[in-house]
Amino acid sequence: ACIENGFFYLINHEVEEDLIRRVFDGSRGFFDLSVGEKMKVLRKNHRGYTPFYDEKLDLVDNPKGDPKESIYFGAPEDISPYGNLNQWPPEEILPCWRSTMEEYYRVILFPPVRVADYLKENYNITYGYQCKHFF
Repeated sequence: ACIENGFFYLINHEVEEDLIRRVFDGSRGFFDLSVGEKMKVLRKNHRGYTPFYDEKLDLVDNPKGDPKESIYFGAPEDISPYGNLNQWPPEEILPCWRSTMEEYYRVILFPPVRVADYLKENYNITYGYQCKHFF
């Protein structure tokens, strides 16, 4: 699927619908914050908020920058080999979002490992450098 189509759709992933809903609700809440509030967690060390037009992934079609905003986060502090790099708005501004996103990160970390193990066992595909360091 990845060679011919570039992606695949993972079913039976065991991520509960309630958690998915809370992730979307909390993320919507973050992006509904004022620009000033979002700028308080401006990206540093590759984690945090990225405003509209700040990234330039396609200089040919979008020389002004990408017409999107985003927030980047990684492994929670207790499982990250790099310590606490994630940035979050204060709990009183966006209640429960940090705990929800950290829970989500922990839950989604394991399905890709199982998929990679399946590919290794059934198709003789071995982990490369990227996989080893991604998981």
